Amino acid sequence: MHPSRSLLDVRISNCYYTHNMSSGYPTATIISTKEDMIYQISFLEKYCASYTPLIISLVAILLVIFNIILASIIHRFRWKIRYWYYVGYNKEIKHKGYSTIESSLRDLIFKYDLYLAYEDDVKEIVFDILKPKLLDLEYTVFTHDDILDGLPLYNVITKSIHASRVVVFVLSNGPRDSLEWKIAAHITNEESNHRQKPMSVALFYNSDSTVGLPEELQLLRRNAFIDYPVNGSEQEITAFWEDFITYIKRN
Repeated sequence: MHPSRSLLDVRISNCYYTHNMSSGYPTATIISTKEDMIYQISFLEKYCASYTPLIISLVAILLVIFNIILASIIHRFRWKIRYWYYVGYNKEIKHKGYSTIESSLRDLIFKYDLYLAYEDDVKEIVFDILKPKLLDLEYTVFTHDDILDGLPLYNVITKSIHASRVVVFVLSNGPRDSLEWKIAAHITNEESNHRQKPMSVALFYNSDSTVGLPEELQLLRRNAFIDYPVNGSEQEITAFWEDFITYIKRN
């Protein structure tokens, strides 16, 4: 500023702002009052401000929101995702009206008539009564106790249920919270949706609770419930097996 003049001649050097965009240099800005100075300072602060931190913050917030939404979707459909992960890319073979898988599991082809799902408290009825009788009737049966140690439960149970015509849930008054039971219940529900028809039966052994059953069986399949006659007569046992086989053949 010249000592003999009352005007301050300012040129913008770091942040160019020109009305004439064809010019490579900024135009002169004349400041004659304090208000002009305050206005120009305010203008330059706004015009030359860096929005990089704001943009980075907004992008980070959007990424967090996206990850939360994605995690929620994955959690909601986790069983469907697992089902298609283990089943979707396997070769399917039609066998007597239901699908089987040519699996990489020891080069076996799963062709089960029944998958028996149960908890430890009903192992006695499963292995002393149900499975021997079904084998005598020439049904092929799979249970999670048939899984060899070290093999992945999700993989084997999913493929076994996919290759089974019917899943039978044996229910007692005990808890239904084992990993094998949870996998069987959820995968049966997904498999039933995939086939677009019911594929499960609930066999009650001294119990009347439907807690832990697949959704499609618990809510829609009341006609697929059957009671085992504990301490029943020979006639009652015979009638049970006739009804049980009828239930199986419906699927």
